[in-house]
Amino acid sequence: RVDGLELAEGLHRDRLTQLEKENSKLHGTIFYLQSQSMRNNLIFCNIKKGSNEKPAYTKDIVRNLLIEKLDLARDVVDEMKLERVHRLGPFSQNPNYDRKIVYKCNLFADRELVRKRKFKLDKSTYYIHEQFPPEIVAKRRRLVPKLRDAKKEGKSAWISYDTLYVDGKPLKDE
Repeated sequence: RVDGLELAEGLHRDRLTQLEKENSKLHGTIFYLQSQSMRNNLIFCNIKKGSNEKPAYTKDIVRNLLIEKLDLARDVVDEMKLERVHRLGPFSQNPNYDRKIVYKCNLFADRELVRKRKFKLDKSTYYIHEQFPPEIVAKRRRLVPKLRDAKKEGKSAWISYDTLYVDGKPLKDE
């Protein structure tokens, strides 16, 4: 009887190990799909919501910002094909709370055109950043102090996706 229980326990352990591997693989697949679905997205922050702003007008608000603040030509902005533009998060009764805007381009080239001109917003209250899954956002936050330290040392440094590059070389995780 004890031998039978030990055998059953071994089978259950093997099955548990197999399920853990499958779970890890599925998590990786979901994470990859989530990353891919966000790759053409930009997040616009600190854009005041109009008093009567309807979701259909959010696209026009962003297009006007691209023209007025990023100095993009109106015809270029009008030709950009956008899959979706909408505010993030729940509605708030707080008049000082401006929900971020997700800007999803059909073409990566359009997204990059906008992203590369975000420096034009440096002296304004607006800012733009890429959208990433929560795991990547957390990793990037941990890398920011190292990025600042490298820049203080006069090195060329940047973060790409979830990797910090210093003088053109990826910094190893610690």
